[in-house]
Amino acid sequence: MAADFSFLILVLLVTLLLEGFSGFAKPVGAVAEDTFGFEDGLLGWHYGGEVSASRWAYGSRDEYTEWIVGSFEDLMGEVRPSASFPGFTLSSVLDELWISEIYRTYLQTWFPPATNISYVFKDVELLAGESFSVAWNYLARDSAPFIDPSFCSMVNLDQLSDIPTVDGYISQIAMLGSVVPGSSNYPTGNFGCTGWQTMTFQASGAGTYRVGFVVFNSRDALKSPSLLIDQLPGTTMSGSDYYAPISRATDGPPPPMPMAPMVVSSPADEITSESATLHGSVTYDGLSAVTERGFAIGFNHNPTIDGSKLTAGAGAGSFSSTVTGLTQGVTYHYRAYAINGVGVSYGADTTFTTKRRHIVIFPALSDAIYGDADISGFAFILSGYALTYESNDPDVAVIVDDRIHITGAGTT
Repeated sequence: MAADFSFLILVLLVTLLLEGFSGFAKPVGAVAEDTFGFEDGLLGWHYGGEVSASRWAYGSRDEYTEWIVGSFEDLMGEVRPSASFPGFTLSSVLDELWISEIYRTYLQTWFPPATNISYVFKDVELLAGESFSVAWNYLARDSAPFIDPSFCSMVNLDQLSDIPTVDGYISQIAMLGSVVPGSSNYPTGNFGCTGWQTMTFQASGAGTYRVGFVVFNSRDALKSPSLLIDQLPGTTMSGSDYYAPISRATDGPPPPMPMAPMVVSSPADEITSESATLHGSVTYDGLSAVTERGFAIGFNHNPTIDGSKLTAGAGAGSFSSTVTGLTQGVTYHYRAYAINGVGVSYGADTTFTTKRRHIVIFPALSDAIYGDADISGFAFILSGYALTYESNDPDVAVIVDDRIHITGAGTT
């Protein structure tokens, strides 16, 4: 019995040595806390452009105040676009990160062309459903209209169609910081800073995932922003004051996932008593092909395609169509619409009123000469609308109190 007990103790000691004193082996693919840190510099990272490991990053908030961003421990990654690395384009970086076509389209739709760009990525083995977070901070050094955006990505290199979850959405990408409001999830405004934020990534299936961070200049190659990356949030100072992270914007671009299209209704023109030309635009296809677009039209507010509709082709962009067979003097409501694989969307309710046809009766006028009494018996309109009159030659006749007064020889 004593021998058996000694044997069990020996097995337990060997197990602890092999698996660690926690008593459990670390599962293959589990992300270590410091996986996305930079304490070893750029070791293990792949990058292009101006990328470095640093303790501090600086920028001018205004004439008197400086931004000071510090790492969590000794070093953080700093990614900064530079004109010294002109060979990189947004397309070539997306190739390097293995971004799928649908997400390329999204980025090219919402971001302006890059004038110079830098990026960094790391490949990591993940289990199905495994998640982790990375801290980031965007430091702007420019002002509007220069957007200078940034984004992050996550791609399963073993199965490109296996889409992970990034920033809470099933997607390969997520927008980070930028300068101009409305252009990203965390716009800073002129010479601003997001403060330290946290991005969460989650694997779908098991595999090797490429996790990347990208920042670029737009429209110019000056005053480059910095995208700071670390395993956990560091510090952000505005002058001598600690700076809290900004909140996520509510007016940013739509999430990078298939959605119903974005549609705009525009004013009608060429309006007659029985027809009008309607205008609309599909401003964003929702990452799904627009198979039908046109106008829903009716007599009441917010008509839908379940009622009367007028089709106008397919795809994104502007479109127009002329509706005929209308009734004179009637107000019509219409909305531009578009349909893709996700659903149907409408533009705002818009109205127009058809013109009335007017029948004007011109009674015969007797001949008159200079010196005769003023002539009455003007034309009238059957619809009851008032008529106004004018003479094209006041040397012959003028209008006085809705009567013709002859002033000289001639015709008018």
